[in-house]
Amino acid sequence: MIIQDPYFKVRTIAATENPYSVTWTPAHGDYSEGFIGDEWDDGVWPDEKKGWRLIDKQLLHSLRPHSGPLEHAHITIAVGGFPHDVAMQHRTHRIATFDVQSQRYTGERVIKCVNGNENIESVFYFRPVGKYHDREGNHFEYTEQARENDKLFTKQAAIRYVDNINSGMPPEQARHYLTQNIRQNYTFTCNIRSLLHFFNMRVAKDAQLEIQTLCEYIYKEFYQWVPELAQQYRDKYWGKSPLTF
Repeated sequence: MIIQDPYFKVRTIAATENPYSVTWTPAHGDYSEGFIGDEWDDGVWPDEKKGWRLIDKQLLHSLRPHSGPLEHAHITIAVGGFPHDVAMQHRTHRIATFDVQSQRYTGERVIKCVNGNENIESVFYFRPVGKYHDREGNHFEYTEQARENDKLFTKQAAIRYVDNINSGMPPEQARHYLTQNIRQNYTFTCNIRSLLHFFNMRVAKDAQLEIQTLCEYIYKEFYQWVPELAQQYRDKYWGKSPLTF
């Protein structure tokens, strides 16, 4: 199940322009007598089609891929609108460089929410109404009434935040009273191998639905960048949690 939320956003900021060439040539250098930099000077690379064929044949030909060379190509992705806990789960893996929106300097959106100038759901995340289960398989229903109660509770916490700010409390202290469902934007940069490791861990069926959703959003960007590799990973490994990358 993928969460449908109008405020979730993922966008590629930058990526290695010739990822297959940048991935293959270091692998080729492991076994080459010569200096692979000369091959770039001689015009052998970049050749993305050839690079992918060699990666597919030599690196990814088995269920135990030679994945080290996948660390040479990088992508930078901006993530927006996901709740704070998802950002923290993502950062926990330590597979990327992260810059996360600071709640010390970005409280204006909370003030606007309290003043009625910003929709509460654009600032705080609430899971859609529906039937869910936890990672142990216990089922529960998130009703419309429960969701409305959560919105009221969150609004009260936001009001408390604004009251504290207005009384002179510094933002780094006032933010302690905000609920964990506050939406948070961040940017991360990682290599292909690290991104596949993240997918391995977080598309599992017992992973939190919101981070499974994030994986789907990121996968679309990944596919646009390296479609052949992305499709092969999807077909062979997606959802199987292999610790091979």
